[in-house]
Amino acid sequence: MCKTFFEIFLAWKQLLRTFAEKLIKNTAIMTAIQLNVALHREMSYIVTDSTMMERALKSLRKIRREWKAEQIAQCDSPEQVKESLSEGFKGLKLLKEGKLQAKPIKELLDELRD
Repeated sequence: MCKTFFEIFLAWKQLLRTFAEKLIKNTAIMTAIQLNVALHREMSYIVTDSTMMERALKSLRKIRREWKAEQIAQCDSPEQVKESLSEGFKGLKLLKEGKLQAKPIKELLDELRD
């Protein structure tokens, strides 16, 4: 029985999802190198078929575009960045005027560690 690339891809995706869920349950996470090896292994099965390689490339590009859109959605809006910078500059101005007391660097580092 000949399956389409899409059917194979969906089966592979489900298999990876199941495998990842089992790994997470066991508190073991695949490293980037392991994921890279798994991806290359799967791609080696279709490397001789240019049509399937093109479909795989389109799928990967779609995944990348979706990921990029998610990353952009998580970023602060320009207004939020402007407001944050404004607050920071106001704090610097208050420090220069002596109206605000700065924390020692050791305290800041300790806060970051906690």
